[in-house]
Formats: sequence, C-alpha cells, structure tokens
Amino acid sequence: MSVSISQMSQLEGAKCLDDDWTGLKDRAERKKRQTRLNVRAHRKRKAEARAMLVKKEYHVQPRERQISSSVVAGEMPIFAMSASNFKPLSFDPLKSEFPLSTDHLIPLIQYNVKRASHTNIAILAITNVVCVGSPYKTMPLFPYPRALPESLAPTSLQLTTPHPPWIDILPSPRMRDNAIRALGQYSQADYCATFSGGRSGADGMIVWADPWGPDGWEVTEGMLRTWRFLFKGCQDMMTATNRWRAARNEPPLVWELE
Repeated sequence: MSVSISQMSQLEGAKCLDDDWTGLKDRAERKKRQTRLNVRAHRKRKAEARAMLVKKEYHVQPRERQISSSVVAGEMPIFAMSASNFKPLSFDPLKSEFPLSTDHLIPLIQYNVKRASHTNIAILAITNVVCVGSPYKTMPLFPYPRALPESLAPTSLQLTTPHPPWIDILPSPRMRDNAIRALGQYSQADYCATFSGGRSGADGMIVWADPWGPDGWEVTEGMLRTWRFLFKGCQDMMTATNRWRAARNEPPLVWELE
C-alpha cells in the first residue's frame, strides 16, 4: 500500500516517507521530522524572498528604457585594457610595498580591478555594459554569491534616475548616488581610466578582497585627489581604505563625510 504525502498541507516540503511524522507515537522522532520540515520550509521562504527582492527592486524596468538616449549615446567602454597580456596572480597585500615600485605589480593591480568589475557585472547580470578586451564570460572572476549582495542592491536614486549602467557596479551605495548626482560634470572615459590606475598605474582603486562590497577596496591618494566628490560621505570606503593602509603602517586618508 502506497502513502501519498504530497497533498497533505502539514507535510508540505516532504520529500520522502521518512519525512512523514503523522501517526508516529515516538514523540522524539515525530519532533525530529517536524523540525526537519520546518527548517526546509524556512530556507525555501528565504530563497523565494531573496528572488522576489531582486525581481521587484532591481529589475524594475528594462535597462534600455531606464537610460535616456543621450546617456546611451555617450556611453563608453569601461576598460580598454586587454586581459590577454596578463595572468592572474595572487599576492599578500600586507607584504607588498607601496607606492608600488615593482613593475609587474602595477599591471596585476589593473588586471584585478578589471576582474572585480567583471565580477560585479556578472552578479548584476548587466548585459549592456561594453568592456573592450575579453568579455567577462571568458575571464576568471572572483567567486561570488548567488544572491544579490546588500552592498550592490540599488538605492532609491538608482531606481528613479536614468543613469549609465557602469555606475551600478560601484561597490558603495553612497558612491553610486554621488556618481548619479554628478552626471554631466565628469567624463566617463576619464573616470574609467583613473579607476583602473591612470597613467602611472598606481593612482586608481585597488581591490584586495570581495569586489561587491566596500570592504574589499582601497582608494589611492591619486584617485581621491581627482575624484574626491565621488567619495563624499562614503564612510564605508574610508574605513576600508584606512584598514588596508594601516596594515602597511601608512597614515590614514581623510575626506569629507558630510
């Protein structure tokens, strides 16, 4: 005789007969099976909630409609550096010298910044950000979570203001808002060039850890000098930057937080 458990509401989430607690006289075993089903149901609800959050908050409307034609017309590639010239290496930031004088560390930093940007593009599933060189699908990405990280969740300003999609991959919510508010006051091409190191190779951003959050990034003095307005109010970026600098016994960088 077969027992069907799929239509019993109290057994929702049951996958096999061992999950069926109805009719059990052993109180401990009955409690064990009920707990297993409750945990399974809780995890399912959390997964569904995360999926709905991404669907409702991030994919509010197609990106093509969200960005004005003038912005799209002026869109520039994020990076023009070819990844074919570099090999991903790993090194300990605590043991590296700064300013970086070893020639091979500069292209490595630039390469990792590009990897970090491509990783955030992959997390957000952005398809209309043009990156010259190898596409992110063919370059090694940082291991990233399947769920949308809180640090990359769109702000109210992102959801209501047309803007180029490259802004969405910036790791700090306040930094993204600053970039949107300053649209038209800076060149995207200049920003991207500085972000990846500038002419010296050491004046941009440095990624040391997970690229989808502020904690993994360091703002260099050259980056702050040129793009100070982007970091105004970014306590998260300042804290992370000074933690990495302190590890090298360097004085902290300070900028406006109001």
